[in-house]
Amino acid sequence: MIIVVACLILNSFFAEPNLYFIFACAAIISALNGLHRPAVEALMPALVKREELAAVSSLAPLRNIVTAVSGPSIAGLILATYGPIWTYLVDASTFLFSISLIAWLAIPHVQGSIREHHENFYSEIKESWLYLKNRKDLVGTYLIDFFAMVCVSPQVLMPHIAKSLSQEHYLGFLYASPSLGALIAAIFSGWTGRVNRHGLAIAFSASAWAATVAAIGLVSRIEYMLIFLFLSGAFDMISGIFRMNIWNKTIPTTIRGRMASFEMLSYMSGPLLGQLFIGISAEKLGYQNALIMGGSIAIALILASSLKLAEFIQYKDKK
Repeated sequence: MIIVVACLILNSFFAEPNLYFIFACAAIISALNGLHRPAVEALMPALVKREELAAVSSLAPLRNIVTAVSGPSIAGLILATYGPIWTYLVDASTFLFSISLIAWLAIPHVQGSIREHHENFYSEIKESWLYLKNRKDLVGTYLIDFFAMVCVSPQVLMPHIAKSLSQEHYLGFLYASPSLGALIAAIFSGWTGRVNRHGLAIAFSASAWAATVAAIGLVSRIEYMLIFLFLSGAFDMISGIFRMNIWNKTIPTTIRGRMASFEMLSYMSGPLLGQLFIGISAEKLGYQNALIMGGSIAIALILASSLKLAEFIQYKDKK
């Protein structure tokens, strides 16, 4: 990733930086993140005690929210003050800092690692599919999250909503409200450690997410929309905490990285496909009907999946 950022720095020295080169670098960064993120997720359970996993499950989403909000803000400030070259240099320094932290960690050796009992890459993939096939509760966490996002991801509609209500100055608040709701939910997430019906909690919070987003289509005042977006972010965070708790506590370390790849398929493809779906629906039906329809479909799919996957909805946390 540092090498890619270095290439962006060089590109910034040109009087007219190559736009397609920037697109290519963004694609490479995304591909590298596909290798980086599963490894990080697999590492977490090996670094903490089992009784600390619930706290880790709350901190990880909080980390994502803080970086998602602060990263672009800091980058924008540096960009406006010093320009793109210094912005990329600061970005590269953060990777160096991360590498130094990883080198400082005392990472334990995983006994029975996949390389010790697999002949090739394909046997690893086969084992992953067989493991997932026998874990209906795990399948449920992936499907619920995917259905919730693929049916109703409202981010792409924010500019249109603000413009249609002649409230363009509220656009930033529309984008920020879900993140604020998620942040508040993460800060006060201590109560989640006392809940042991994690499957039921995921189904409920995902349905509540879809319902609050659908409710945006029922109101016409920007203030009410901000409230519903705030609530949607909170419910999404709660669902994420319980999902991560199941993943961290039940997936063996030797297969955790590969399961994290399945997680990425869910949370990376779902929102993007959802924005495509809701954008096309809004063009045909209007944004209000699109949100109501998408939220209703999401709730129906979540309920159907929960009833179909008995192991998921009946899952109880083993303290």
